[in-house]
Amino acid sequence: MASDLKGPCLIKGRITRFGDQNSEASNILLIDDVATALDVTVSADIPIIRLKENEWLQPGYRDDHIHVMSVLASLCSLNVSFCETIPELIQTLADAKSNDGEWLRVWGYDDALLRERRHPTRKELDRATGDIPTILHHRTGHVAVANSAALLALGVPNTSSEILVERHDLLAKVPRLSLSKIQSAASKMFQQCEEDGLVSLTDATHTNNIDSLELLDSLFNSAISPNLVAMVGAENLGDLFYGKRFRNLSVGHAKVMPDIMGKASISHLIEQAHIRGFPTAVHSMDIDTLNDALLAFMDSPAPELVKDRIEHCSLALPEQLDSLSELNIAVSTQPSFLVYREQKYLEQLTSLEQKWLWPVRSLIERDVEVTFSSDSPVVPCKPEEWIKAASERSLNGDESVSENTARRHSLVQESILGLSAESLIVGSNLKDEDKYHRLDQALLVRSGKC
Repeated sequence: MASDLKGPCLIKGRITRFGDQNSEASNILLIDDVATALDVTVSADIPIIRLKENEWLQPGYRDDHIHVMSVLASLCSLNVSFCETIPELIQTLADAKSNDGEWLRVWGYDDALLRERRHPTRKELDRATGDIPTILHHRTGHVAVANSAALLALGVPNTSSEILVERHDLLAKVPRLSLSKIQSAASKMFQQCEEDGLVSLTDATHTNNIDSLELLDSLFNSAISPNLVAMVGAENLGDLFYGKRFRNLSVGHAKVMPDIMGKASISHLIEQAHIRGFPTAVHSMDIDTLNDALLAFMDSPAPELVKDRIEHCSLALPEQLDSLSELNIAVSTQPSFLVYREQKYLEQLTSLEQKWLWPVRSLIERDVEVTFSSDSPVVPCKPEEWIKAASERSLNGDESVSENTARRHSLVQESILGLSAESLIVGSNLKDEDKYHRLDQALLVRSGKC
């Protein structure tokens, strides 16, 4: 997001200071776009903005783990996330409209949440969509199911499975959406981000390469886009450098995905990324993967002044949490999964495993650097939802944290001082619902002096 607040400017009203005391200030001074001082007395000739009675100013939120292109693809696809049974899903496909020659793109099913607890089959898809190439994406993004027409177009033998697990090589052959459709979806997504108070997004897609960054950059619109950080697949670092700018993006961690094909070990990918100066972000949804990552971190420490990360940390033993703390490893975790996938956890995890599930409080108590995020489109990119999920959890309530703590771990920065105007948001409460908008040029109109 672009901002252009030049010179001094005083904002009066409720200024939220997050921290142990969660206190408020009565004003904040911005100088050349940067929050500089709180509760100050200034001369009367500088611009003054007065917040409305039901408004407050605070640091913006960040989603530290999201998949931007997958979100946009889901917005351009037939959404079947509401379907509870396979017959309902198949009927929804049969009722869908597809232009001649176009693929039917479908998103949002989850076998763990369908009543039948299974994936739809090729025959079921064929019955619904016939010779229209149809690709049905699991809401996690790691699995897709295709009908016969789609498999034929992708060059998949008729004897092969219709369930494609981590087959990004095949899915890359699906005709791309037009840039205009993607840009239109991006505008909707970024506008929703503003309403939810999000000022920064980290794309954590493990297949990202320089071409992916080119595409993400093409979506950037300084008027509406949040700050964008893009991780890069550990195998795809090329000539990129951690922390550097790639046009309108920042280059983030090297993303490490456990390799189901057995081509590269986690330890090798971590070591090679560290040699290149990249900290790593390792996808970990189970105890075994977390153990492999911890062993690799022991053998190959992160480069100086940066931290490796664990993405998700959905299941972890207490001794693994101790190791994360001792090794100074950060964690980006997704409390909203506790709401959206509760039934799966109740059915598939033992009572003991449920005690190890999304150990938010235990991580924070061990002084592990924790950031909250969504993993959208798996679950919605909504800070208020994950804040509530972390502070009002029903599964293993011992891991709940206070609402204030949950908010602090969702902010782009806990201290409001030092933040630029583009990282500040104005909140208001309407009908018991918090809504946000950016602190930008539009707000300055209120002062009549800027």
